[in-house]
Parts: sequence; C-alpha cells; structure tokens
Amino acid sequence: MQTIGRYQIEEILGQGAMGVVYRCHDPKLGRPVAIKVIAAPLVADASIRSRFLSEARSAARLNHPNIVTVFDCGEDGPQLFIAMEYFPGRDLTDLLPELRRWSLPRRLGPMIQVAEALQHAHERGIVHRDIKPANIRVGAAEWVKLMDFGIAKLGEVQLTHPGHVMGTSFYIAPELLGGADAVPASDLYSFGVVLYELLTGALPFSGDSFSRIAYQTLHERPLPPRELEPTIPPALEALTLRCLNKDPAARWDSARELCHRLRALRDQLERAPGTGDAAAGGTTADLRAARDFLQRGQLERCHRLLLQILERDPSDAAARKLLEAMRLREKRLLELLESGRRHLAEHNFERSHLLLTEALQLCPEHDVVQLELTRCEAEKRAAAHRAAPGAAGPDARRTLAGGAASAGQPLAEDDLAAPWERSGRSWPGIALGFGLAALAGLGVYQLWRWEPGTVPAAGPSRPAPQQPIEARDSDPAGGGPVLAPGPEPNSTRARAESKPLGSEKTGPVIRAAPPAPAPAIPSKAPADQPPAVARSRAAPVRVAAAPALRPVPQSDWVILNAAVKLSDLWVRGGLVDKGFNYLTGRLGELSDTGRERVSQAWLKAELLRDQGKLTEAYEHLRAEILGILNEGAP
Repeated sequence: MQTIGRYQIEEILGQGAMGVVYRCHDPKLGRPVAIKVIAAPLVADASIRSRFLSEARSAARLNHPNIVTVFDCGEDGPQLFIAMEYFPGRDLTDLLPELRRWSLPRRLGPMIQVAEALQHAHERGIVHRDIKPANIRVGAAEWVKLMDFGIAKLGEVQLTHPGHVMGTSFYIAPELLGGADAVPASDLYSFGVVLYELLTGALPFSGDSFSRIAYQTLHERPLPPRELEPTIPPALEALTLRCLNKDPAARWDSARELCHRLRALRDQLERAPGTGDAAAGGTTADLRAARDFLQRGQLERCHRLLLQILERDPSDAAARKLLEAMRLREKRLLELLESGRRHLAEHNFERSHLLLTEALQLCPEHDVVQLELTRCEAEKRAAAHRAAPGAAGPDARRTLAGGAASAGQPLAEDDLAAPWERSGRSWPGIALGFGLAALAGLGVYQLWRWEPGTVPAAGPSRPAPQQPIEARDSDPAGGGPVLAPGPEPNSTRARAESKPLGSEKTGPVIRAAPPAPAPAIPSKAPADQPPAVARSRAAPVRVAAAPALRPVPQSDWVILNAAVKLSDLWVRGGLVDKGFNYLTGRLGELSDTGRERVSQAWLKAELLRDQGKLTEAYEHLRAEILGILNEGAP
C-alpha cells in the first residue's frame, strides 16, 4: 500500500493546478484524512513551496465549523503534503443543477455559511482569493465547508509574482486582474459571482478565452439577475450586484455585513407567500436554526429543538435526517473524548492532544472538552519539567499540574521548581523567614495565654497594678460562687505567695489569685456586686453549632461537572446504563471529601439499580451532584 508520510493512500479525490488530493487513512489516530500533495514539477520551485507551506500556516489559524480543518503538514522525500479534515460530500459545482430546483430561501442557506466562513477568515487577516463552486463542499444536512486556502494572502506577505494572476478566471475580482493586492472585498466579488450563478444558472461574464473574460470583468456590467430569473426579489438582486461592483470600496463593507443582510432576506422570503416554504410556517425556521446549532457544535440546543419539531410533526423527514446527523456527531465526539482521556491517563500527551483538539473542532463550545484539553496541556508541561535536570519529585509536580489544569491556568516554570531552585530564594533566607515566623507565633501565643487579671511586675513605665480578684465559696444571695477582691498587692500575703523558694532577695512578683472553676453564672448579677463580678456573670455561654457540610475541592467540582455533562449525553441517546456506569466510575476519582458528600446518594442509587430502577437511580444520583455543583466552584 502506498503511503505519504504515515498516511496510507486509499483513493484519489481530485486534481488541480497545485497538485492531487487523496483520501488516506491515519493509522496513528484511526481516522480518514484528506492529503493534498503538490504537483511534482512544481516541487523545485521555491515560490511554489513557500506558497504551499503558507496554505498550511494560514489554514491552521482558522477554526470554524464552515472551514476545512488542517491537521498536519510536512515533507515525504521530494513531496510536500498537507493533511486536512476529510469532509464527505459533493462540490457545489456538481450540485448546481440540483440546487436550482430548491426554493429560493433554501438556496441562500449554503451561501450564508460561506459568508460566515469568509467573515471568520477576514477577521484574522486571511484572504482566500479563490472562492469558486469547486472549493465549496456540501455535506449531510446541507452543511457547507470552504476548502483550499492554497493561494491565500497571509497578513501582508504577498505570494504571487508581479503580473501573475492566481485564481479561476470567471471568479477573479477586477482589481486582481489589474495587478492590485488582494483585499477582503476581492473575496466578496468572487462570492457575488457564485451567488449570481446559483440564482440564475449562468455566469455574469463568459467567453472562450481568458482575455475575453478579463475584458468583460474590467469594463462591462453584468446582466441584471431578474432579466434571467424574474422570480428573484429586487432586494436580492441589489445585494448580488453590489458584490459585483467594479470598485472594491463600493462593495459591502465586510463579510459580516453581507452575512447579516443575507439572513434578513432569507427570513423575509420564508415569511412571504409563494416561495415554497411559507406553508411550513415555523417548522422551516426551526429546522434552519437547528442546522445552525449543529454546524456550530451546539449539540444540546440542536437536540432540544429537533425534538420539539418532531413532537409537532413526527413524520418530518428533514428533522429526522438532521437528528441522525447530530447523533452521529455526538457519538464521534464521545469516542474522541474517551480516547483522549485514556491516552492522557497513559501519559501519551501528543496523541491525547490531537484527539481532544479534533473533539473541540466538532463542538467548539463544549466546556468538558475544553477542560480536558487544558488538563492535557498542563500535564504535558508538568511532564516536561519533571524530565528536566534538578526537577522536583513526581508526586508534587503531578499535584501541582492537576491543580493548575483544573483551575484552567498555565503553569509557570518557577512553579514546578523545587523550593531551593526557585528564583530569588536560598536556604539562609528560608531559615531567617522561619525564625521570624516562629518569633511572631510565640508572641501571639503569649498574648493568647495572657489573662486580664495577671499584672506584670511594677516598673517606671508600667501602669499601677490593679486589684486582683479571687473566688469566694458562695454567693450570699444564693446565686452560686462569686468573685471578691483578693489581698492588696503589697500585703504580706501577696509577697509570701509571690516569692519562690530560695529567691528571698528577688523583687516581688505580683500575680492574681488563680480563678477557681465555677458552675454556670446567672445572667443578671445582684445590685450590690462589684462591677468586675457583674461582668463575669454576664459572660456568654458557648453553644456547639451543628457541623456544616464541607465544600468539595475544586478538582472534585471539575470532575463532577464533567461527569454529569458526559453521562447526560449517554442518557439522552437512550443508553442509561452506560451513562450511570460512567457517572459512578468518575465518582471513584473524587477525594475523601467529595466521596463523603455523595456517599449516601451513591449508596441509594446502587440499591435502586439492584431493584431494576435504573433511570430512577441515575436521576437520584444526578440530583445530588447538581446540588453540590449549584453551591458554586470553590
């Protein structure tokens, strides 16, 4: 079997001026890919090589549901190749006769998707320069992808020779024929040519030679579309002719503005009678919205909307077809996510990153995939630091990497270093810091141990000693033990009590009589009691509070959030047993605190499953986890 790099060739998909496109198999990831190989006679040309590598660089910067994703590029001997997403479907060139039979609003759907792709590319400084039906591929559920950025202008780097024109002659903008630089308005002109052909079935300019087509493009006006197709609304005709204006400044300001206008026209046509879609009412709009959700990877919203459509009309074939496409995409997403997690557990970071990146391209807004991809990148960095000389122990680094991954923050090199390796730190400084901390702690401890009745030795700068207080046996009023004034500080009794044995020559150390343990004191003191006694009687009584539930750590919160979302995908697909097993399997990864919080609900769920109530068991456990998640991330 012939190979290109590590890719096994299966069939030829097409040929063009730049080379051949093959359908290949990636044995490393087990998926089909499209490989574009540059034509052999052009390999020796340095400018062609530069243009080809620019295609990979420019396309790799784009991540959009309506743009073919670039996976890899490289060299295999004398051959240059680029590995792209394999998107099954048909080119718009082959579909034009069939699309002419579609209703007008339906025909605008693929063009709106192309406009969205151009908007994404233009906002990142990339001009396609070769918009034509052959580079627009339509797949299942009328999902469109824009292909071939092989002659893109990346940033301000011009990759065409002076006087040499890139692109197909029928779709080239007039300014490019005149030798001007390509701008986003150049793509809007080519877009207008494709839209003109889709609406009328004819090209705005035609001829049997390139010079004839170029002359018409530069000097003649196109025939108004309504003269070829009277059913075209005037507003749509004006939109198309504005795209075909000779002056780039007179065209639409941006692809975003063009896309917005096309959407408004489609909505207007769907509501108008006689378009072929008015009878469907809201169903057509809902199907379009569901298709948009699917293209953007919003699977949950797409699924919910399709179920509403099928509830109104169970025989809707378009909704059922779209639902099947959504489930296939959801299944592929789960497979990629599980494979990525498995390789991540095996510390195969490169393959895990590739799988998770592909999953994110299927569903760009899937937060679970984003979390796993962040975790993979953090653990990859942590592994690189562990392999570096003088690295810290693996357990500490793994803990640090896991914490940073769950928080969604990148790891700094200084964070993964051992304490004695970190910048600006040394053992003498650490020892001094510990010493100062110990002194501060000792001072705090002494303040905590100090009692208000204790008076230090008298000195010139100290206040006069207060009268100590000692306990009496009982309260004359029958209120229990009371406190009474003790002996005078300078009395014989105080001096005798304060002198230690063998220290007759030392100065007097005055101290208060040790307080005797007393039972509970009434809240109100008699009026004849001294103020100190009243204050002691008014002391509040401490009541032990009920132990509060401990919040789960952040790592547990991330695990629970991901587990619920993925298990819901299984259950929504009718696989309740797999969803329950996945959810309980992830609970085993929790810390002791997390397992303690879900232990009772987990046990009850297992009992319900043993009784055959699997759905009830899943819902019970899910409700408990949602309660923990609603407490908020730590």
